[in-house]
Amino acid sequence: MSECVLLTTSSVVIYVRYDDRVKTARFEEGQLVWYYSPRRRKGMCRKWECSNVGGFRVMKKLNDVNYIIQKSPRTKPIIVHIDRLTPYRGDIPAVWQTAADIVSASETINAGPRNAGPNRNAGPVAG
Repeated sequence: MSECVLLTTSSVVIYVRYDDRVKTARFEEGQLVWYYSPRRRKGMCRKWECSNVGGFRVMKKLNDVNYIIQKSPRTKPIIVHIDRLTPYRGDIPAVWQTAADIVSASETINAGPRNAGPNRNAGPVAG
């Protein structure tokens, strides 16, 4: 067998093995994520720095690898690659809790009364 054929087959095997090991990450709209944003601080060891910033919400999926995320409802959204995102685990940040409460309250107000018929809590009707 020639060396060219061996190199071709070994490269195919390497690609197949790589594709088998890779786990694709998927994020849903509204899911909380950590955003990898390494910063260099003078006098700090890089190993011990926290490079993930958290509490971002996925606003929209642009394509398979790019997402729009937002830190809070009032901040500017940013476009990031999926490799910089990690699923958020923990308590929901207070910024997003209040936003969720406001949204659910406005939905309740806009929905109107659930029973459009007579008021069932008014008691007996005199008549």
